[in-house]
Amino acid sequence: MIAVPRKTLAAFVCLALGTPLDQGFGARAADALPDCTAGDALCEQRLHGRVVNDASVFRADASPSSEAERATLAASGLAPSELRRMREQAVVQPAPAVPSQVSAQLGDDARANFVSGRAELTPAAEAALDMLVASMDGLAVSRVVVVGHTDSQRISARLRPVYPDNQALSEARAATVAGYIKRQLGLDAGLFSIAGKGPTEPVDSNDNPAGMAKNRRVSIEIWGTRAAAAVAAPAAPAADLACGPAGDSIVAPTLAQPFQLSIDGAPQDGQLASEADRQRCVDVALAS
Repeated sequence: MIAVPRKTLAAFVCLALGTPLDQGFGARAADALPDCTAGDALCEQRLHGRVVNDASVFRADASPSSEAERATLAASGLAPSELRRMREQAVVQPAPAVPSQVSAQLGDDARANFVSGRAELTPAAEAALDMLVASMDGLAVSRVVVVGHTDSQRISARLRPVYPDNQALSEARAATVAGYIKRQLGLDAGLFSIAGKGPTEPVDSNDNPAGMAKNRRVSIEIWGTRAAAAVAAPAAPAADLACGPAGDSIVAPTLAQPFQLSIDGAPQDGQLASEADRQRCVDVALAS
């Protein structure tokens, strides 16, 4: 008895019936998928690939193929298509050139924001993000950029099967923060972009524990517009700007606080302004 591969057998059937190979297989593959509206790039991107001879189609929303992907989805609460869309946005839509309206950072130097070696948020981190969400009341969000960073310590052998390197871990943490903000504000995944930089952009030395803790962080930049107030407040003199003149109440961004939040360059809850905050405030003032 001669064993004949199913594809070969099916090809003979199509030839015998006079049906082109691509139509014979492609029609059945297409029947299993919903039609995409003309110009719907996202729908088209959901089709991972197509084999020319038989038009076999694979759904992008299939089960995650790696342990890192499964762990990221579990920690972030995102659907596979939402996670993929956030990753794509970081590539196809660069961050706006204008200053963000809200800027925040989860730092790891005073408290742990994530479970060690994982991407799950701690209760302290959730409380900090709730503070961030509250500060966005009245803001019509148009873009959210979340970037994760780690120290230079290698992933332990025990955790490597989940996150093979720091880049994967930092991206997973960015996805978790983005997923939390998305749920709390009811935003569409298309407004978010996420990225993981791993240890490539340190803000301090990795030669000591204190510096490594400062390097473990997630930065959040949010753009949007606020509803105009019913009665415009009198314009404040330039000298009274929250950011102040150069050299006035400005400190270097030491990341000494576990959670930093500034709105239009003005630090919240008594935090001193950093030079970056002052410059953002100046940029916003000049743009208004």
